Amino acid sequence: MSQAGDVEPVAVADASDPECRLVPGRTFIKRFCDFGNQFASPVVIVRTSVQHRLGGYNPKMRHTSDMEMWMRFACHGPVVILNAKQAYYRWHNQNMSSHYYAQAISDRREQMETCRVILQEQGDRIPELQGWVAAMQRRIGRELLITASNSFTLHHDDDWKEILAAAAEFDPHLLLRRDWWKLALKRVIGRSALHTFRRQLHRSNGRSIRECRLDWTNHGEVTGWWPA
Repeated sequence: MSQAGDVEPVAVADASDPECRLVPGRTFIKRFCDFGNQFASPVVIVRTSVQHRLGGYNPKMRHTSDMEMWMRFACHGPVVILNAKQAYYRWHNQNMSSHYYAQAISDRREQMETCRVILQEQGDRIPELQGWVAAMQRRIGRELLITASNSFTLHHDDDWKEILAAAAEFDPHLLLRRDWWKLALKRVIGRSALHTFRRQLHRSNGRSIRECRLDWTNHGEVTGWWPA
């Protein structure tokens, strides 16, 4: 659950006996490929015997060693998902700075590399994994393309160019994407005209421009995964 700045965490009921579901390991891995890592380190528990048998953290993975280890374990067996709030994530304004964009790019590169390693080492166990990883690469390209477009609209710097270049690394067919043409149209219109239009729109709705910034997450929002 997300927590904004110094705002008090949202109170939740104590789940002493939470509902749980057993999901196949390949379902767990596909979730990573479809949506990225949605699990924070403090909410994951692994049997010590499994770590002894399959190994612990991979030192080559600087920032995704947890993700790599969980996916590797899931190649060998099912995973239990608990339907309970288990941790808070503190969100503050610095997360929305240009540092956030740089981190978002590097995180996606590392997640992509992690999945490629899993494919190389465990692909024989899950034949579908190759297709999932290819779809993941296209998804990340589209996500970064949208992020570049939002960055162009909301900021006065040129960070959007770096984000767009990163998007092209993942998806070489950006020119075929509708969001690429949206960004191209924004560039033709220009930032000044876009900002003027947004101010007029927000005033007509009785809202200030600050209230209409892009919100990456909201206070009290629940993240994670509960299988349908």
